[in-house]
Amino acid sequence: MIYYLNLLNKEKVMRYTLLFFIVILGLFTPNFAKANTDILKPYFSEAEPVGTGRLTYMFWDVYDATLIAPKGVFADKKPFALKLKYLVDVKGQKISTLSIEEMKKQGFKDPQKLTSWEKEMTKIFPDMGSGTSIIGIRTKAGNAVFYKDNRHIGSIKDKEFAQKFFAIWLSPQTSEPELRAELLGGK
Repeated sequence: MIYYLNLLNKEKVMRYTLLFFIVILGLFTPNFAKANTDILKPYFSEAEPVGTGRLTYMFWDVYDATLIAPKGVFADKKPFALKLKYLVDVKGQKISTLSIEEMKKQGFKDPQKLTSWEKEMTKIFPDMGSGTSIIGIRTKAGNAVFYKDNRHIGSIKDKEFAQKFFAIWLSPQTSEPELRAELLGGK
């Protein structure tokens, strides 16, 4: 009997030790809002989060979003980045299709451009697994550059595309006004 009690205590001690190290590791690991700022250095300096929020669809948490800008100050005509850390698995094709649908909801109707943009996004956007991140950057020139987990995956050199794409989250006409408010630093 004493042997089993000692065994239980050893398991408990091991569990608490493991938990302690996980907590300590968490304290010294930068949060996802600060992570990946090295890839932003060529695009803008002093990258800081403006705001963060979570997209939830029905009862599924889809992704955590962070808007990052120089000194944490967002201006839609200046460089910025939007990071999405996925909490579910999503196909790249689905991301492209939903992006086009959101652009249409905001009133953009040019079928040729929408078709072209969807093809370009489909080439760029990979399937995203839970825990993976994609960062979209609006450059000084007004174009869009994309990274998946710190690896460059593509660019779309079209100012109008970049404006319409980032408007999905940042425009007053967004379908997710609460997320927009959180990204822009509101509550």
